[in-house]
Amino acid sequence: MDQLLKSLNDLHQAASSVCLHLQQIPANLTHGGRNTGTTSSNRPLAVCRSSSSCGKASSGKAGRRVHFAPPFAAISSSVFQGSGTGQGSGKGGKGSGKGSSSKQGEEDEERILISEVEVVGVPEELKSIAYDALVSRPNFAYTLKEVQADLQRVFATGWFSSCVPDAEDTRDGVKLVIKVTANPELRGVVARGANQLPTAVLQKAMRPLYGGPLNFVAFSKAVERLDGWYRDRGILGQVIDFNFENGIVDLTVGEAVVGSIDLAFQDPKTNSPKAQGATQPAVIRRHLTTQPGRVYSLRQAKQDIDSIYSTGLFEDVNIVPQEAEDSTEQQPKVDLTVNLVERKTGGLGAGTGISAAGRGSGNMPGFVGNFTYSQRNLLGLNQKLSALVELGQADSLFRLQWVDPWIRGDPNRTSMTASMMNTR
Repeated sequence: MDQLLKSLNDLHQAASSVCLHLQQIPANLTHGGRNTGTTSSNRPLAVCRSSSSCGKASSGKAGRRVHFAPPFAAISSSVFQGSGTGQGSGKGGKGSGKGSSSKQGEEDEERILISEVEVVGVPEELKSIAYDALVSRPNFAYTLKEVQADLQRVFATGWFSSCVPDAEDTRDGVKLVIKVTANPELRGVVARGANQLPTAVLQKAMRPLYGGPLNFVAFSKAVERLDGWYRDRGILGQVIDFNFENGIVDLTVGEAVVGSIDLAFQDPKTNSPKAQGATQPAVIRRHLTTQPGRVYSLRQAKQDIDSIYSTGLFEDVNIVPQEAEDSTEQQPKVDLTVNLVERKTGGLGAGTGISAAGRGSGNMPGFVGNFTYSQRNLLGLNQKLSALVELGQADSLFRLQWVDPWIRGDPNRTSMTASMMNTR
């Protein structure tokens, strides 16, 4: 009888340990990270069981969390204490200081005969799910760690808001009773801050979750699909928080908006910063569809880089995002720096040659000289100017051309070309 009471007391200690483990979300409910700041950063998916525990989890910049109105996985220490158990634990209390830590390993390895395993508190369908998750079987002996791991398997199915062990003394051993509480039924979903996320995408992701208790494993996958929608479109956005109360999931979506956009010119030889470049900032900014106050999109940023490249004025262009000083978890913001390396845009040329013109009249071939000048960034406005002068004994040619590829202030990118030519 003393050995049985000791086993009950040990199981009580294991149950207390299980309660602590139930305060942590199972590993299969963890959402892997991606970068959202300068790169897109994904924070861990932390699910808190009560408002108090969520307050601790959110002190840092942790990731998602869910709040439940009732306490989550509460357990009473008196559950496993009978009339004899209380006396035994009282006498052994004085020796539980230094000795408890040294004996913890031996107690964890001691096996307890489980005569029966019963799941209570939920309908038969959910009981079957819990039984399928259990490894423990009647009439087998298990260590406290094995019982603890079994309880975590039940909880990790995602169907239950609490999983509390109890023990009943029988003549054949210990009857393990697992009291579980099903998650509330999902009745609705509200998304806040999802300005870019279409309603149809949200509804499609959450529709399979309706019609029964909310399963956190399936819910985590639904959140992954929402994050994937942002990721596939190159938008810096993700579900950063959610609250589940009274059957309503309240999602908080963070979409990183653009704060400031700075231009940084670099020396092509040393890559060191330059105070200013040859190109006027307005000429560069008119190629940027990314604007302050709008949601930052990597796909749109790439299109802006291609548009700046198309001017032919730069050897290298890249956009570097970084977290803004006033960025918050609820309202993320990024500042952009456009790094530019300019290339040479002007050139001179001269040449000489022999012309056969005039041979028909009996004249000897004469010499011909030409001079060319070109500039692709006239006055830093991306305007092109080219001049050609060709002089010979028989004839001469003069040609001048000016091109403005984008008339300033025109939203349709209208271009204009003017040319002059004279021959004799």
